[in-house]
Amino acid sequence: MVMTTRGFSRRTFLLGVGSGAATLSIAWGASELGLPFLERRDDSPTTFDAHAEYDGWLVTPEDKARMVLIEFTDGWHARETGGGSSWRWTQQTATLAFLNPRTAAVLHLDYGACADLFEDSPRVLTLTVGDQVARSFVSDALGRQRISVLLPTTLLGAPDRVEVHIAVDRPFVPANLSADWHDTRELGIRVYRVEVERAPEPIR
Repeated sequence: MVMTTRGFSRRTFLLGVGSGAATLSIAWGASELGLPFLERRDDSPTTFDAHAEYDGWLVTPEDKARMVLIEFTDGWHARETGGGSSWRWTQQTATLAFLNPRTAAVLHLDYGACADLFEDSPRVLTLTVGDQVARSFVSDALGRQRISVLLPTTLLGAPDRVEVHIAVDRPFVPANLSADWHDTRELGIRVYRVEVERAPEPIR
């Protein structure tokens, strides 16, 4: 489903948008709250991808109060769909950007690391903010995984805009692994969904 609103041009995908009531909800948010990654233009309408990166997640007023809009910047391949899901592949390093919430936040990452391709030598997945490591771990779990990473205010720092880098120590090219695969892209991990929300309770 695609929604058009006059007077803005799209600069990023809107995360956390599903369909139906969710579309109406984000439209309310656009008119009532303003969206930080939209810039005003008078010569063209906006097209919002109402499915964005999510699979029908319904945005409630409570969601709007806690969620932070995310912009995919560098290191991302185009969105793909299949089997009822959607995802983006990263390159070796991919970057997310969002406005600093000025409070502790939690980043939820729903991903697949293709660990079966690296059984003899698992890869390391690292999330950093600037030059500080938020979390680093061996990504040896099979299948679709979900991790939550705390982003305290000391890590987010003072800048108005925060960038989170998601990196694997070794990317892969599918065509180099099998003659049956023709994909020559450099791939990191498969990201199904990303959320950044203000911390639900004080961090002690």
